[in-house]
Amino acid sequence: MQTHVQDHDKAYLVLIFRRARSNFQKIIRTLTGNEVHVDVGVFLPKRTPPEGNFLLYSAYINRTLQKTDAHCNYYESGEDTAYVLETNTVSAMRVDAFLNNLHTKQCKYNYADLIFCVMPHSIIDVIPDVDTLHIQKVFCSQLAILSIRVMTQNDPSAANLAQTAANLNSRTVSPAALRVHLAPFLRKVDLLKYLTGAIVFADSSSDLTTDSSVAERFRTDVHNT
Repeated sequence: MQTHVQDHDKAYLVLIFRRARSNFQKIIRTLTGNEVHVDVGVFLPKRTPPEGNFLLYSAYINRTLQKTDAHCNYYESGEDTAYVLETNTVSAMRVDAFLNNLHTKQCKYNYADLIFCVMPHSIIDVIPDVDTLHIQKVFCSQLAILSIRVMTQNDPSAANLAQTAANLNSRTVSPAALRVHLAPFLRKVDLLKYLTGAIVFADSSSDLTTDSSVAERFRTDVHNT
């Protein structure tokens, strides 16, 4: 039997790592590692409307920053992996606003910095990073790092995660490298359960659930628009 978490101040930054599908992604995999893309979202148990918990931010080549429906992203539970970083509602709302703002201003894809993800440290160590206030373009793992920095601002309980994100140059970290750097903080969740509106940890029976009918309503609304 699943135990429902009662602390509704909890919230999560959702990171869904994807493995290679296209031939281009397979080339990226040979250079950087298994994970070739990451989508970023925010899970707020008391979000109104709760359908927002299924909206993810996706930095895709040839597009401005996209808001995507998790149900339409063709995730494969055997290939793609969902993780969360725990935070509080205030921090989650802050990063949610940050992501929405980048989407609203049609943040462009960062082609130029992709090459840095495969360069040696002797080169990338001298490349200046960007800050969260002056973002003009991002690639997917860069978006994740910047989101973590925004989320952990002024949160003493997240000091170690904040330091890790600060130590990473967002312009030089691939999705595969990001997952490795964040490993001490990530909690794996059941991807299929997330798509039904619940955060269910792979290492625990505990879950944090939204309205159980939300996922079905959201899918219906999307297909009717």
